[in-house]
Amino acid sequence: MNHLNRLTRLSRSVAGTVAIVTGAASGMGRATALLLADEGAAVGLVDRNAEGLAEVVDTIRSAGARVHGVCADVARPSARSTQCGNYAKRWARSIP
Repeated sequence: MNHLNRLTRLSRSVAGTVAIVTGAASGMGRATALLLADEGAAVGLVDRNAEGLAEVVDTIRSAGARVHGVCADVARPSARSTQCGNYAKRWARSIP
């Protein structure tokens, strides 16, 4: 089996960026959040499952990556716009 190149070795690295991941408490969302954090992105996580979300936040934070989790239902339009605005304010000055 061929091995995939890490994102940091490609021209489209996510290091130093901010990524927002919905559904981050489990499954593909969790895997995506862990990958992006491992590759150097600050990650903003959103999920309805507060307990699962807290576990993912703790895992990422304990690895030394920047993370912020919010329990919200992004099926509601007001939750989507509020959370995107919160992340923009939180990290706007800290990410080049």
